[in-house]
Amino acid sequence: MELLNVLSQILGVLIVYRIFLGFAMAIFSGFGGLPIRVLQKFKIHKSANGTPLIRVVGRAQGLISFVLTILGLSDQTHFELFEDRIFYRSNSLSLQVVNTVMLDHVNYTICTLYQPIWTLIIGGLLLIASFFSLLAVAFVGSLPAFIFGMLAVFSAYFFWTNRFLVMGIKTSSGDTLGIVFKRSIIENVEVDFGKVRKAMRLVDEKILAAK
Repeated sequence: MELLNVLSQILGVLIVYRIFLGFAMAIFSGFGGLPIRVLQKFKIHKSANGTPLIRVVGRAQGLISFVLTILGLSDQTHFELFEDRIFYRSNSLSLQVVNTVMLDHVNYTICTLYQPIWTLIIGGLLLIASFFSLLAVAFVGSLPAFIFGMLAVFSAYFFWTNRFLVMGIKTSSGDTLGIVFKRSIIENVEVDFGKVRKAMRLVDEKILAAK
């Protein structure tokens, strides 16, 4: 019974901490209203041949979204570059938005890597708290040290799984079209900032050629 009580305390603390990190992420990240997705496809082609030069597809986060994707019902975002235009589509169960922007109507491109460094800082402070709790174990017991240590590890995990890549465009009419994505544990499509920069350099080249 005592073990169950301890486990429920630890689980409760982890859930509350995860909710806190989620709220903090929403406040500090500020992606300008762009949809946040997990990556499903990222393709770059040297020649068009009727297919997009760049194709990026992302779905909404979560296991339920993954299941809905299999059924063809998931909330998805598509960002595609063709020789003369950019095709953007965002769809969900209730709404589908489709935009086609000619390249000569693009003002500038967006290419960003966002890393929540603040989670590592919090994790470091929690690790220090865990260390001091161990020194004072005779007074406070070992449970606080263990919880602080768990939260420090979770902070590092949150940092690793919440590094976002941003790619998009700003049109001459002032609209921002793009996608914010992170690596999906399920689909496991491997993309780093270097590949995103390579893709956006290709977008820049096509825009300059169209001007």
